[in-house]
Amino acid sequence: MLAPGGPDAIDVGGVIVDVARPHYEAVLREERPDAVVGDVFSLDLALPLALKRREPAWRHVRLFWLAHGYAPERMRQAVASLPAGEVEIVERGLPGVADRLLGKA
Repeated sequence: MLAPGGPDAIDVGGVIVDVARPHYEAVLREERPDAVVGDVFSLDLALPLALKRREPAWRHVRLFWLAHGYAPERMRQAVASLPAGEVEIVERGLPGVADRLLGKA
């Protein structure tokens, strides 16, 4: 748990991930991004995914997970099992994200 108010978790393909990160949430709400890119799912993308699921204003936000070789296999399987459009798994790092944003992938 990273927040003093208590835990807040989401289910990511059978993996329960805590999303109680008020400082990160404040930054996300201030920035209002069109996309979030991250390589550590629980730290970078779990909270934006929770917002995307819970709040209509966040449904358009694209989430890109840079699935590097060191990513745990259970997390790979969990994210791969999510409904299409929730999180985009990118194997080729930032160039892969650029390709997707430009419609090349």
